[in-house]
Amino acid sequence: MSFEDLCVQSSLITDPRYYRGMLSIHDAGETIRRIGLTAGLIPIPEFRVTTPKQKRVIDWVWITPSKQVVAAFEIDGINCAKVTYEKATESLGAIDCELKYLVLYQVRKFELLTPKRFLLAQKRKLDAEGIECVLDYAFPVSVKSSLAIYNGG
Repeated sequence: MSFEDLCVQSSLITDPRYYRGMLSIHDAGETIRRIGLTAGLIPIPEFRVTTPKQKRVIDWVWITPSKQVVAAFEIDGINCAKVTYEKATESLGAIDCELKYLVLYQVRKFELLTPKRFLLAQKRKLDAEGIECVLDYAFPVSVKSSLAIYNGG
């Protein structure tokens, strides 16, 4: 099974506004878990970190068998509030790893979520912090490329 094939759940939806690769929050988490396992890493949900302000939980991390954190992932809806981006930046900034992602899902209960106007500005802020903000359908290809670079390939 290829990385790209892990995000086909939404292709079953017949509404023409939906397209292959769009995910719900649950599909996004499962995709992160499955890609990590396929890459030989150990996916851990609800990973605790301490930020300068408080303790937080990162949705998923991947660790090596020697317990080194390789990647960290926050999952939020594409329609989330600005404060959500700030919390993701703070949480992901509190962990020492090469690959950091904010994965934005677009499907909730067969509803297509609409992005907020400030999405592009928030994406730029995340990029400046070394956090890749990626839409659900682009996530598998993006993380595959990052893992290849991380592994020297």
